Amino acid sequence: MKDLLARIEATAGVLNSQSGSTGTILPYMYIHRFNTKHVPIPDPGDPFLYIVIRGRLQFFNANGINECRQGQYFISPVDVPSSGVFPEAKESTSFLAVSVNFSLADIIGVILDTEGDAPFEHTVGKEDNEDPENTEHVLSILDRMLSLGLKPSTVGFMSNHLKRELMFAILNGSFGDSLLKGVMNIQNAGDIYQINSWIKQNFRDVFSVQDLADKTQMSISRFHQKFKTAVGMGPLQCQKQLRLSEARRLMLVNDLSVTEAGMEVGYESLSQFIRDYRRQFGMTPLKDIQQLRSAIKKQPD
Repeated sequence: MKDLLARIEATAGVLNSQSGSTGTILPYMYIHRFNTKHVPIPDPGDPFLYIVIRGRLQFFNANGINECRQGQYFISPVDVPSSGVFPEAKESTSFLAVSVNFSLADIIGVILDTEGDAPFEHTVGKEDNEDPENTEHVLSILDRMLSLGLKPSTVGFMSNHLKRELMFAILNGSFGDSLLKGVMNIQNAGDIYQINSWIKQNFRDVFSVQDLADKTQMSISRFHQKFKTAVGMGPLQCQKQLRLSEARRLMLVNDLSVTEAGMEVGYESLSQFIRDYRRQFGMTPLKDIQQLRSAIKKQPD
């Protein structure tokens, strides 16, 4: 796996060494390179694979702090936050990742083509990123995808072929089961995922369920029901979780005070912010951040 990661890193460097998120010769594939602690996560509104090639990325969400290390990947259409943290950020050390976007048609096409012939038996009972063989397979496909940028004449045929092979590998990996279940939600509520993406970008603002329903031209009751079915929570609860997770990150990473963090994410009342924070994370902001800092110090590098 180390050789694959080194080869992908080298090819990505040849194709683009600039900071930021850049496209490749494949319209669905992107290279992400950052030297800053704040790393924006793409949000195309559909499922996407995101794999760390160099460094590690910490996520702050309602379930706590998750980490994606070198060679690990995630794929999710909904619950990935809009940004992560690269703890080792330096001018001389850059974070590097590759992402691949998928459409609903991409996923369903692979599922239909393999139905009854090669069921996805290997997805049950495996923890995320606990399948080295699958991860190596995914990396080998990404290696070949990036290599197309060095041989543009082969793109026409290989582009779709490799994308389908990558989706097949994902469906057979530790994220396959959740992706299969999510496909039905996307199929039944594609417009809801676009609204969810909008909320991620605008969670600091004040808006109502009516405002969101109007964007989809649905009644409030129908919109709320579809949103909750697709995302797993109501739209305002989703907004609140995004606010609180971002406030947690701002206090832990940017050293903002409780008041500054609450105001930064859109709260007008400090007491309301503290109440919501305690309900979400089980303790006051100050105590929570103290415990998180203590736990991080004890973690091995």
